[in-house]
Amino acid sequence: MTNRLTKAFLGGIKHIETVELVHPATGDKVTVQVRPLSDGESHDIRGLLAGGLELSGDPTAARKDGENLVKGDLSKITESQALAARKAVARAIVSDDKWTEAEIAAAWPPGWVADLAKTVYRISGIQVSSPKVAAQEAAEEDTFRGVSSGPGVADPQ
Repeated sequence: MTNRLTKAFLGGIKHIETVELVHPATGDKVTVQVRPLSDGESHDIRGLLAGGLELSGDPTAARKDGENLVKGDLSKITESQALAARKAVARAIVSDDKWTEAEIAAAWPPGWVADLAKTVYRISGIQVSSPKVAAQEAAEEDTFRGVSSGPGVADPQ
């Protein structure tokens, strides 16, 4: 049976998932509830995830061996991804306590943001690739189209 598209049916941000986190120093466990991001929120996060990347050259032109279409500064990419994760988590937490990105960055143990962000991205339909994976995917796409990325393509990690 196919559902009719209604506002009540969409109610996507009403979906809640509970994630268990373990404090790395004490072993104490806490649970956090998160919801999917709205379309506007996910658009903002996707923009941040693309931070530090830039197109080089004409994307429609054939590339020579070893020529990369997408270039990026790894430190900017890493910082942009960390900011995106903190923003996504701060927006997605379902709690009476509202967390800001600054509070999360200052107070949360290492790993918690990344663990929660993975869940938020998954339930929000945001696909995230590490710079290394993105480079591999681009190389595979080139091979599929019959264009070789060739030797000299640096592994960004």
